Amino acid sequence: MKLNTVVCFLAASCMLKNADGFKRTYATQASYSCHIINPIIQDTILPEYIRSMHQSKAPNGEDKLAKTPKYYTQVQQYLPEVMLKNNLKIYPDYNEALAASRKFRKPLMLYFTAIYSINCRIMETRVWTAPEIIQLLKDSFIIAPLFVDAHDVYIPENEWYYSSALNRKVHTLGERNSDLQISTYDTNAQPYNFFLNTDGKKLISEGYGFDKSVEKFRKILEEALKNYHILHS
Repeated sequence: MKLNTVVCFLAASCMLKNADGFKRTYATQASYSCHIINPIIQDTILPEYIRSMHQSKAPNGEDKLAKTPKYYTQVQQYLPEVMLKNNLKIYPDYNEALAASRKFRKPLMLYFTAIYSINCRIMETRVWTAPEIIQLLKDSFIIAPLFVDAHDVYIPENEWYYSSALNRKVHTLGERNSDLQISTYDTNAQPYNFFLNTDGKKLISEGYGFDKSVEKFRKILEEALKNYHILHS
């Protein structure tokens, strides 16, 4: 059996097992144990505007971001190896991710994903693992993995609110991420990416959904970086 088939089979098994409403028995890291080993990243020749972004430094002043990003511990078991093994700047909370974007002076990539999404696992193992993609993500972006089905992660009670998009009160991180995707970005599919500047405004008008093309994803990342550079130069 091929590697990719194993990944899909495991993910599909979890979906069937939890199809009755996502009970709080979630896939463990073992579900991701068959991810491809991450490639060794090599230096590549990049356009000047991208190369300058790699060298950007955080502004002077007190670092108000927590040492461990908010909700990171709770969702770590669901994060793909490509994120964990390559020192990507990951912030699972939208507001904290936006603050990190301002601090590190880098564009923010929202990654709406799901624990049981086969298409998300395909993108992560076939597209994100490409050396040129990892280099861009690692050096030039803040990444917010927003799990829409993280229903075992509760937000503080004082942050509960009613969502008209979901037609219910929001208690969990998954519900809040789902509400954000539907209410703000008018989409409800995973994976889906949006690229923002430090003010939370789109760098590219349209989002980027499921696509197995490494070349297309590289071009969208470079376009987002170029637009960010124009706005913040």
